Amino acid sequence: MSLNELNENIPLYSLFEYCICPSEQKIPQIDAYSVLLPEDFPQINKNFFDDNLILETNDSNEEKKIIGKKRPFHCEKNKKIHTKYEIDNVLRTIQVHYSNKFIINFINEILYFFGIEGKFYNIDYKYIKNIKKDKFKNLKAGNIGTFLCQKISPKFKKIDKDNNINLYKKLIKNDIINKILSENYIKLFKEIYFQNKREINYCGLKITLSTKVKTFNDFLNNEKYDKQYREKIIKAVENNYLKKPKKPHFIIKIKKV
Repeated sequence: MSLNELNENIPLYSLFEYCICPSEQKIPQIDAYSVLLPEDFPQINKNFFDDNLILETNDSNEEKKIIGKKRPFHCEKNKKIHTKYEIDNVLRTIQVHYSNKFIINFINEILYFFGIEGKFYNIDYKYIKNIKKDKFKNLKAGNIGTFLCQKISPKFKKIDKDNNINLYKKLIKNDIINKILSENYIKLFKEIYFQNKREINYCGLKITLSTKVKTFNDFLNNEKYDKQYREKIIKAVENNYLKKPKKPHFIIKIKKV
């Protein structure tokens, strides 16, 4: 049977009754529409099938195929995967380590050295993870005390979430501690954390930090980091913590009279 005869003699919706094999023998199939649709169902709109079916022929052997409507193919092979090596993820990791592994323990050891009761707890990750340009810029321009005045991590369920803020308010009454808390966030990074100092002289006193206070080398030499990741860390530190901010350039235009 030719293609034209097939179209003339067989209702378009009944094409589902046939599966044309290479031998060109018709194998009757169950008509899904005769089962699912009642006898008095109105005639199906031919345009529906025109939009959803494509009838193809092969000139060599007259093989006929019924295939479904072509759908757009979305290829995601070239989609970029956001890995730990991306700059934002590297910066976030540095932030967490410097904040919770160094600053918190550093201040707590100073409090212990001076015999002051109370301690600071790790800050909520929601605050630390924000490394957007404006937030990061304000953080670097601020001091340690301002940084510590944040809600603590929710993992300390038995501790008041405002513990750090309340402790800070008490400590600023102590001149020596207040001076330490007034230190610039980036200055502490450059002069103590990044330099891996364990012995510091402050107000004529020599303070030795324990191994609980983690410095930059402790972070960089983490055994779970590979060479590529360590290189990313160093580059991120150089560009975001050590580099001096550029001074704005002002151009004055003088109109000729």
